[in-house]
Amino acid sequence: MSPIVVSVAIHGFSLPADYMKRWTKAHGIDVTEENRFVVERYLRRGRRIRTTGALAGYVGYTAYAVLVNGVREGSVSWVTVTFAGYLLGAAAAEIWTFRPTQGGVRTASLTPRKLSDYVPRYALIGIRALPVALVALAASWRFIPTRPRLGHSPLPTDLLRPGPWGIVAWASFAVVLWVIVETTARRIVRRPQPVTSESLVRTDDAIRSTAMHGLMGAGLALMLGGLAHCVSEWAGFAGPDYLFKGFNAIGFLSWILSLLAWLRLGIDQPWIVRRSRRPAQVPA
Repeated sequence: MSPIVVSVAIHGFSLPADYMKRWTKAHGIDVTEENRFVVERYLRRGRRIRTTGALAGYVGYTAYAVLVNGVREGSVSWVTVTFAGYLLGAAAAEIWTFRPTQGGVRTASLTPRKLSDYVPRYALIGIRALPVALVALAASWRFIPTRPRLGHSPLPTDLLRPGPWGIVAWASFAVVLWVIVETTARRIVRRPQPVTSESLVRTDDAIRSTAMHGLMGAGLALMLGGLAHCVSEWAGFAGPDYLFKGFNAIGFLSWILSLLAWLRLGIDQPWIVRRSRRPAQVPA
């Protein structure tokens, strides 16, 4: 195994002190003896699951390349597969953290909490709009004109058109991912907070915010990556020149936005949960 991979694995399974300091500063909380264990457990588990996802993507890609004696030209690269594994790990980490549990003394907030308290509104719009865009793209597959035959190619123009199942699979994946992200995000928001001190309540809010950012960032990056892959592949058969250029532009922009979505949402960004005042709490 590559020394770089081993180094990444070791780093990803540990929790550097400066990482926790950056996280607490970004969310406006102080680490105390009361909340230290909660913060360390959440951050360490998240890093381990994300790293596991990335390693699974890399190892899976490498194993596939060895088994088939090379990778088909034009297929996705190991970087793409590793990043996709990392994003899936990021989403899985937050889903696991806020999985339904039983027991424990909780409180219910009298002030309604909204998704937009924890993440920017553009993230909510994007996570809902992208599945619609992919479904619309899949539905328009048969109506996209193909290029005219080139030279003396014996292939009819329809054979230049890729099959619809790739985009159908991506559209289905996007819809399922949206349902999972939206359901988990709403569960995160509605989950009662522990009956405890102000310090732990603020820590709980910071963890919820990080989880929401991780979910939305991973979801958006995966959906945009899928859109970029499908549109770029379809650009190879689109007929009119303006459609060919348009598909290439959309594909390139989607790749850039996929990376930006993760950089702006998935990686711990400064975000103080929106609160005008501390809400009153009653036993749930």
